[in-house]
Amino acid sequence: MKIEETSLEGVLIIHLDPKIDKRGYFLRFWDETILSAYNLPQRWCEESISYSKYKNTLRGLHFQYQPFAQSKFISLIKGYISDVVVNIDLDSPNYGKWQLFELSDKEPLALFIPANYAHGFVTRTEDCYLIYKMDKPYNPLFEDGIIWNDKDLGINWKVSAPILSQRDSGFKTLNEITTKLRMLNDK
Repeated sequence: MKIEETSLEGVLIIHLDPKIDKRGYFLRFWDETILSAYNLPQRWCEESISYSKYKNTLRGLHFQYQPFAQSKFISLIKGYISDVVVNIDLDSPNYGKWQLFELSDKEPLALFIPANYAHGFVTRTEDCYLIYKMDKPYNPLFEDGIIWNDKDLGINWKVSAPILSQRDSGFKTLNEITTKLRMLNDK
């Protein structure tokens, strides 16, 4: 594994190192010894798989409010996606900054996304599979999201009419949820 820091504080790209032979490959997805140097959670309470059947499916930008804000460790198992993380930490000088990562099953990578980031992705191929580890449980009372086409964020998803869930199409802009973030931050 090779760890690469990004322009967003705490967000890491983990270059995975498959052992390849004529049968296929073996890939270590998590290595506590290596990753502990980066203060990643040592306990994951949930692990999930996301499957998107169609190209141009957009999921996100999802997050949970404190005290259920989730750190995520994700990797693409099959397909090709554009993955986006947005800093929603009010105390950060990078609040509202985002970064896009291209993930493909051709180059095995994982991303570590700290709590206080919103996360989403759009599929570039059909049949995309992602695996997620989360350090806090899913809590529907604390979940929220940012609308994918927030003009102030200006994320270039490279898709004009994505396939969205009803929930994801109803999210508000980052500016609209900032008040709620401040209220919860002050508690």
